[in-house]
Amino acid sequence: MTSLEYLSLDDCHFLRTLPDSIQDLKMLRRMNLCNTSITELPNTIGGLEYLLELDLSKTEVTKLPISIGNLRKLRKMSLCRTNIKELPNQIGELESLLELDLRDTYIIELPISIGNLKKLRKMSLCWTDIKKLPNQIGGLESLLELYLSE
Repeated sequence: MTSLEYLSLDDCHFLRTLPDSIQDLKMLRRMNLCNTSITELPNTIGGLEYLLELDLSKTEVTKLPISIGNLRKLRKMSLCRTNIKELPNQIGELESLLELDLRDTYIIELPISIGNLKKLRKMSLCWTDIKKLPNQIGGLESLLELYLSE
């Protein structure tokens, strides 16, 4: 086990996947995969129990693994300019999530579980294909900033 706390692979265009052994970085707090060619995250990413920030912006990611719900300490996640089309229901299990950036994605619908993100303070949905917000969005009592546009 390593004590690495920050992993930045920003602009590593040759990177397509992460190894399953990513879960061995138990003390990892921040992961920046921005502007890489990564297409998917391994299911083992759910083993990063201390991860606070995950930046997947400008990647080729099309979906999140179900294990994403195990990242209970995650505070900030950016999926900006990804090829992601939907969020798994397990997104609602991210009980510490404060910021969720979904700008310029292909998401057309938010899962009902989005209403479980009671600590969420900021969510950006600019330039998405979302036409309707779920009623559960009203349960986001801590939400201070919601960015919408066409």
